[in-house]
Amino acid sequence: MVTSSVESYWEPSFDTLYDACFYELASEQIITSWSRIHIVSAVLTAIAASGSAVSGWALWADPHGKMVWGCIAAIASLLAVIHSVLGVPHRIKEEEDRRQRFCALRIDLETFRQNLLLRADPVDSEKAFDGLRCRLRESVSKTPPDIVLSHAARRAVQDRVNEKLKKYINGRA
Repeated sequence: MVTSSVESYWEPSFDTLYDACFYELASEQIITSWSRIHIVSAVLTAIAASGSAVSGWALWADPHGKMVWGCIAAIASLLAVIHSVLGVPHRIKEEEDRRQRFCALRIDLETFRQNLLLRADPVDSEKAFDGLRCRLRESVSKTPPDIVLSHAARRAVQDRVNEKLKKYINGRA
C-alpha cells in the first residue's frame, strides 16, 4: 500500500527532479560549448603568436602566403578579442558552479524520492520537499540565458534528460 506521503509528493517531486536534471545537463552543454570556443581561440592565438616569428617570414616571401598568413592572424586576433570581451574562462567557471548546484539538488531529489518509498513521515516530507523546491527556484532564478544554449542544444539536452530519467518516466522506479 502506498502512503499518503508518497501519493502527495511522488509526481511533484518527479517534476522538480526533471527540472533539476534539465538545468544540470544544460549547464554541462554550456560548459562544453564554451570550452570548445576557449580551446579553438587559445590554439589559434598560440599559432599566430608563435608562427609569426617563424612561419611568418617564410609566408611573407610568397604572395599567396601573405594572404594566408593575414587571414590566420586576423582570425586569431578577432577570436582573442571576442574571447576576452565575452570572458570565456569566467563563464566556464560560473557555469561549472551552477552545474554542481543543480547536480547536488538532483541527487537530493533522488534521495527524497527513495525516502518516500521507504515510508517517510508526511510532515518531514513536506518540509524536505518545500526546501528542495525553494533551492530549485533560487537556482533557476540565478541562471542567466546563454547564447550557446540554442534551440537545437535545448532539444539535445531534453533528449539526454529523457534518457537519464527513463526509469522514472516508464514507472519502474
